[in-house]
Amino acid sequence: ENGLPTEQKCLTDVGITKANFLQDWKRPVVFEYIKDGKSVMTHEMEAAVIGGCSRKNEVQSLKFKAGKKVGSTKEYLEVNPFEDRPGNKYSSLHLRNGGNAYEASQVRIRDGYMQSLSKVMNIDYQAFQPVAYYLNGKYKGLMGLRERTNKDYVEANYGLDEEDMEHMELVNESGVEAKVGTLDWYKALVSFLENNSPGAANYFETACKYMDMDEYIDFQLFEHFIVNTDWPGNNAKIWRDKKNGKLRWIIYDTDFGLGLYTAGWPNYCDVNLNSIEWAAGLGDNVNWANGTEYEGPKYTFDEHSKWKVTIFAHLLQNPQFQEKFINKTLIHLATTFSNERVQAVWDSLVQVVEGEYCAFTKGTNLAEMDGAKNMINFALQRPEKMYDYTADYFDLGDYVNLEYSSDVDGVKYIMNGDFVNSSVYKGRYISGNPIKLEAVAPQGYKFKYWEMKDSLSYVELMGNKTPWKYFYQSESPESAWKTVGFDDSDWMDGVGKMGYSIETEESKSNLGYNTILDFGENSENKYMRAYFRNVFTVQDKSEFKEFIAKIVYDDGYIFYLNGKEICRQKVANDLKEGEEYAKPDSEDAVEEVTISMDDIVEGE
Repeated sequence: ENGLPTEQKCLTDVGITKANFLQDWKRPVVFEYIKDGKSVMTHEMEAAVIGGCSRKNEVQSLKFKAGKKVGSTKEYLEVNPFEDRPGNKYSSLHLRNGGNAYEASQVRIRDGYMQSLSKVMNIDYQAFQPVAYYLNGKYKGLMGLRERTNKDYVEANYGLDEEDMEHMELVNESGVEAKVGTLDWYKALVSFLENNSPGAANYFETACKYMDMDEYIDFQLFEHFIVNTDWPGNNAKIWRDKKNGKLRWIIYDTDFGLGLYTAGWPNYCDVNLNSIEWAAGLGDNVNWANGTEYEGPKYTFDEHSKWKVTIFAHLLQNPQFQEKFINKTLIHLATTFSNERVQAVWDSLVQVVEGEYCAFTKGTNLAEMDGAKNMINFALQRPEKMYDYTADYFDLGDYVNLEYSSDVDGVKYIMNGDFVNSSVYKGRYISGNPIKLEAVAPQGYKFKYWEMKDSLSYVELMGNKTPWKYFYQSESPESAWKTVGFDDSDWMDGVGKMGYSIETEESKSNLGYNTILDFGENSENKYMRAYFRNVFTVQDKSEFKEFIAKIVYDDGYIFYLNGKEICRQKVANDLKEGEEYAKPDSEDAVEEVTISMDDIVEGE
């Protein structure tokens, strides 16, 4: 009997300690790997259930280990299942059921997708191979074949034997635990950071002697981008080479990322979340991963949870770290996490797994599934949020658009001393800041010159915190509201962006809105339309190359300029003014609209 309960919240909630899926039992198995319909490997291995709350599911995650315990003379697998890890030899594997994203609707491959985004970063990520899983000949569904994140990961990827490494894990309940070797090096780093002034001349340089700073910042930015709120005091592993090696962090168990759960307490899976504050133990958002539980289940930042955030919180006060962190943020938002790449990585993964997803869900189209759409929409919106809160936190001022590229494939760049692992940078930069840009030519090429396409700069006529006039009532305003000369003095004043808050029994979240709209007394019968007005001035439109309006909307909009309709989204064309009802399911969608120069008039 498998001992599986039919219902439970989590393993610690049910008092079940004797179920076999909770035991650290290991059993001999025959592991067979089939590729393109042909068996390419059969190996005697040891198997055991692995995971936390995901053990309650009908199909559990398993860990496999090769070796002499099961009578095999083969210590390593004959086949490497991961194409992006050529040359690696594996003695163990992890067959993952999706963890927190076990249900098909939660996108079981979300962890594999998110970690795939990090492949171009300087990060220790888990390789991912989606597989169809059969147990004793019975089909169990789509699973993810992964690298283990224990000492075997370091051996497979860096060739270090156990006696040559240190490996540790951040465990939410107990702190940092040594799995291989000691914590001496880690403790020395923490002691230095906590007992010296972050403004000291050698602070950053000394920290870099203990840790791989480039990898650490990339690791932080990846977790910030996906908004993993089951971290930083959980789901992180660290290792180093004993021979004066620097600490490196391993990504794993990122299921909370890209909005798995709700935006409010206690999960805070919010596209607007300021992850700098989250990872440093600042602000109002706190849960088990960055705080301490009290009067359960409530959480607070205190001395007991300081260990979860102490490294980042102290480095964040150092000017050199700030400079590097900001620069790498701009680089990755323009390349690694650009909308184009986020979508492209997802599309390529869908092509691989869509058939199997359809099979194990008995007909679900992965690309059209609401959970998948929500996840990708979250990822597409996230860069804008990171630009905003990074500028606010560090008081950066305005951004300008920046783009550089080459007509030669394989070109890379170094921007302000940091590597840009892309042939195209299309993003933003800090207005007024100097930039040092170096091109790295591929083998067989030598750069001849730089060419500046144009010298026009980005000018923000209206920004995220621009004051607006707005009208939000049960009736519509006068039809002339959209004209320049309309008197809107009786309208309400607000600062963008504007929207509803979300309130639960435990908490209230404004979701990043600067002005909260009052929808009336009946939440089941809200005012259907909101009207917003603003005025900007153009003295000489010949000074501009183009005008772009960035519109954030929920669920639809009609955009007017000087009384003329410029465009609309999810609002039917045949409805009269005051009758517009938008099609649903576009929560804080973002659209950029290029305005014809003919529609721009000089003056107001």
